[in-house]
Amino acid sequence: MTDTPRCPAHPAAEAVAACVQCGRWVCADCRRVDEDGLGGCTECVLDAGDPPQDDAPAHETPDAVAAGPAAVVEPDVEPADRPPPPSPRTPPTWVEAPPPEPELHVVGPTPVPWENGGRHSDLQAFVLTARAALLGPARYMARIPWARGDLRTPLLFALLAGIIGQLGLMLITRFVGPPAGMTGAAGGFSQLPVGSALATAPLLPLMVAVSIFVGSWLAHGMLRLSGDPPRPYEATFRVYAYAEVSSLLLLVPWIGPYAARFAFVFLLLTGFRMAQGAGFSASLLAMAPSVVLMWVLV
Repeated sequence: MTDTPRCPAHPAAEAVAACVQCGRWVCADCRRVDEDGLGGCTECVLDAGDPPQDDAPAHETPDAVAAGPAAVVEPDVEPADRPPPPSPRTPPTWVEAPPPEPELHVVGPTPVPWENGGRHSDLQAFVLTARAALLGPARYMARIPWARGDLRTPLLFALLAGIIGQLGLMLITRFVGPPAGMTGAAGGFSQLPVGSALATAPLLPLMVAVSIFVGSWLAHGMLRLSGDPPRPYEATFRVYAYAEVSSLLLLVPWIGPYAARFAFVFLLLTGFRMAQGAGFSASLLAMAPSVVLMWVLV
């Protein structure tokens, strides 16, 4: 019995072929195939400059080897394992950007100059606000901002209007004479001697401030009795503070106190309707304490 040739590199492995160049037997692991399809050992194939290849690549069949390297048969791949064909390049799709949304501008009355700070000096803002009130009282009240979390700004306006009106009334009384039927604290103040009037003048801001706070507090309570007002106390306070502009009518000789009372009542009725949505009867009820104070003070 003839011994089976053994691979020199792997003595335990049986040789499967002989190198076509050196004739050395090689096993399946050592056998390489050059670019011409000829079998050989690893050393001879490397010396020839060809990369080592496996003996029988999985994609070569006996028919393909006999036909040459050009006849390479694709391996059988199950349909489930076959990679999907490359999809054709999709041209970029241009999407038009939506047109910009138009800016919304809130159309409404511009606040009175006294509330529109920064655009005018304090003196200009006061004069322009007083002018707007005297020329168009209803439009003037519509331009009052009712909720700004600020009582100081309307209070300062009311103090200026009240002090100017009372001091002007004092001067008119001195040089022209007191208006007929003028009563109350303001009438008594205007008829004081000049020295006494100047001495008590520092009390004017306190009188004006007390009348506004007390009147607005009572009016807001009356509005709550007739129905829950939609805005807080600040709105009622602003009605009172900006209605104090009527004190400037005290500068009109003879009829000034009557004109001031009428304008004050009109501004309060208009303000309660605009600021708190009060009806006529509710506005009259809310205004009742103020009318009493007005007859006492003016």
